[in-house]
Amino acid sequence: MSDISPEASEPADKQQPEATEPDETAVPSRQPQRLKRKRGRGVPVVTALVALLVGAGATFGGLHLAGWRQVHEEKYTMVVILKDGTSQQQKDEIQKVLETLPGRSAVRLVGAAEAYAEAQKAYASNPEALAGLKVENMPESFRLSAVQRGFDCTPLKPLGGNPAITKMSVVKPYSSESDPGADVLC
Repeated sequence: MSDISPEASEPADKQQPEATEPDETAVPSRQPQRLKRKRGRGVPVVTALVALLVGAGATFGGLHLAGWRQVHEEKYTMVVILKDGTSQQQKDEIQKVLETLPGRSAVRLVGAAEAYAEAQKAYASNPEALAGLKVENMPESFRLSAVQRGFDCTPLKPLGGNPAITKMSVVKPYSSESDPGADVLC
């Protein structure tokens, strides 16, 4: 008979060798490689973040040193001179439009007596100009100031062509030698 059986002298356990030492031909475990890959991915990400932060800091530092700053706000003074005989309803309508200006101070109505007193102070050094001034000649006016980056005339469009207005003036006052005053055309 062709019976293949272990020899009687060898026990049945010995047919399979014990795996006490790792076999060089065996497939290595994949777990250590996964750990290496995770570490390998983190290094480029951290390097990219550090480079991004350094680049952003250099950019903003360069802009700051080059003189780039936030635009500061300017103060503008506005005067709306009214015609004689302007009704209270017309004054109220004009005041409502002026109150729509952003960044403005309180709108105030200056009467003839107050305008005359201000003119006397302003022209105190010029007696010829003061000779022709009289309280009766001084018109009423609305006055206000606005603090903005740049004066926007858009809210004033409803006042264009208003028959109660003699003159509307927006002035950026003189502030320094490098920043002279200017009239704003609306």
